[in-house]
Amino acid sequence: MPKQDENLFRMKKLCELTGVTRATVLYYISKGLIPKPIKSGRNTAFYDQTHVHAIRVVKGLQNKRYFPLAIVHELLEKKAEDMTIEEKKMIEEVDGKVFLDQRWQQKTPMTATQLHKMTGLSLEELRELERNGFIQSIKEGTKKYFKDEDIRLVECWSKIHSIGFLQEQGFTPTQTLRMYKDAIDRLSDQEALLILKNMAGKVQPQMLISMIEEALRPITILIEILHKRSIVETVARYGKAIS
Repeated sequence: MPKQDENLFRMKKLCELTGVTRATVLYYISKGLIPKPIKSGRNTAFYDQTHVHAIRVVKGLQNKRYFPLAIVHELLEKKAEDMTIEEKKMIEEVDGKVFLDQRWQQKTPMTATQLHKMTGLSLEELRELERNGFIQSIKEGTKKYFKDEDIRLVECWSKIHSIGFLQEQGFTPTQTLRMYKDAIDRLSDQEALLILKNMAGKVQPQMLISMIEEALRPITILIEILHKRSIVETVARYGKAIS
């Protein structure tokens, strides 16, 4: 390359444009999340707007806690450049816009101490839940609060304890909730692939957002029924095996 194209830039500029570190860029490349750099020599690499766009898409997917189309794990196996233009466009237009309307929220924000008093969970267990990313506090002024969705999760976890599945027996957030979180992440990956395959380029993003939100409740009930049936069948199967 006798003369550098004005549309190409070095790693330093790429990091400035995207807000990620050099190590993150190299990691994304190694995992096939973004295209490889444009080589002009053994030790010379350049990037362009394609790399900027790819990094922003991956960053956005990683940072949206409530976005159901969590395809980051799937992208580790499928190179980003293999995605169709329609798929990339849909991800970019829908990402972060699902479930923004949370009118069902009614609970007043609570501190960790208030949550502890209400649910009986120890402050250490609440810290463990937060360390593992199951709940997230929001700082307002000098205090940290947990809001509606996190409060509901803590209430459910406390209820599970009250039934008899206790922390000292091994039912901890790190083990038990992580098991469910990993299973749900895998399910979300499959949902993402199905939606992208069947909807990209065919349904307007705003319509897709409404469809996903409306479908969430019946899908949740459907999963509950299938889960219940699976538990019954599994218990029966183990019962026969030991009888």
